[in-house]
Amino acid sequence: MKIEKKTLRGSPFIGIFASVTEKTCLLPLEIEKKEAKKLEEFFEVEVIQTTISNSSLVGSLVKGNSKGFIAAETVEERELKAIEEQGIKVKRIKGLTALGNLIAVNDFGGIASSLIEKKIFEEIKKFFGVPIKQMNIANSEVVGSCITATNKGFIVHPEIKEKELKEIESILKVSGIPSTANYGDPFVANDILANSKGVLIGEYTSNAEILVIDEGLRGE
Repeated sequence: MKIEKKTLRGSPFIGIFASVTEKTCLLPLEIEKKEAKKLEEFFEVEVIQTTISNSSLVGSLVKGNSKGFIAAETVEERELKAIEEQGIKVKRIKGLTALGNLIAVNDFGGIASSLIEKKIFEEIKKFFGVPIKQMNIANSEVVGSCITATNKGFIVHPEIKEKELKEIESILKVSGIPSTANYGDPFVANDILANSKGVLIGEYTSNAEILVIDEGLRGE
């Protein structure tokens, strides 16, 4: 599995700008075409460049797996249409804005914040079609920021409790390892973009962190 350091738009917090699954990578429009092509080859996916809610903070406003993406209630119709025209399912979720911070999901399961209302939670479960559990992680409600998950493994907030770790492994059907990224950030989803083919990490990530992240997402 490939692993490299990276910035997007000059920032090491690459996870707030993009979202990647086994099939698709959503990138801001500001990313140069040459750079987008490199990411397409790196992750072995189709890249779609777009805004979400007229913002480049794509990773904070969507969450997806191979089924498709859910998007913030503020996503515009033209943005939805542009993604759907590429053959990608995308669903607006009313009542949520920064939903990328509230949900972690792979192709086997997901974790959702306890902040999400029951009706909205059921709507999300129905869209993804996998088991999803509502819970907090390390006393944090922003569980989407606490986990970077792929179909091989996951990295999670370093202060996670052992019971929580076991619950997440049971839901996502892969093993996970606690770690920080970008030299101490516990909200690892802000710093890592990954699928089963490759891992990009923020440029401030230390060598010690890289070793742990590689082990956790390699899943071997």
